[in-house]
Amino acid sequence: MQVPDDVRSYFGIRGVRWTRRREEIFAALCGCADHPTAEELFQKVGVRDTGISLATVYSTLELFTRRGLCRRIGAVHSADQRAGGARYDADTRDHAHVITADGRVLDLPEDLGREVLARLPSDVLDAVRSRTGVRVARVAIEFIEDA
Repeated sequence: MQVPDDVRSYFGIRGVRWTRRREEIFAALCGCADHPTAEELFQKVGVRDTGISLATVYSTLELFTRRGLCRRIGAVHSADQRAGGARYDADTRDHAHVITADGRVLDLPEDLGREVLARLPSDVLDAVRSRTGVRVARVAIEFIEDA
């Protein structure tokens, strides 16, 4: 995802106060195609001697997730069953992911993702609502590679 031209306004619209550190973390996240963990993102921004701590990266990603600036992808497991941390995606549009056997997270091509979502029967969403009382706001689909 490309960083918006006016990050301050982009943050403000979503109720996030702009700081230089938040902008650096957001820019680094937008520049990642590999859906980084907080630790991986910290390695990208912390190397520049900016004074950003790992705790700041975690709290900022949590804020971004709550305010719709990014998506959290639950802990990903690799083929050897080692759990990785949650991964983050600055692309908040509805799209599907593929999780590889080694724990990488890839975006499913957009046209294929739309086809998958279009084939999801609407009565399934109705059943979720009637049986759980939860109205589905969006659907997140992950395809996990067989090891």
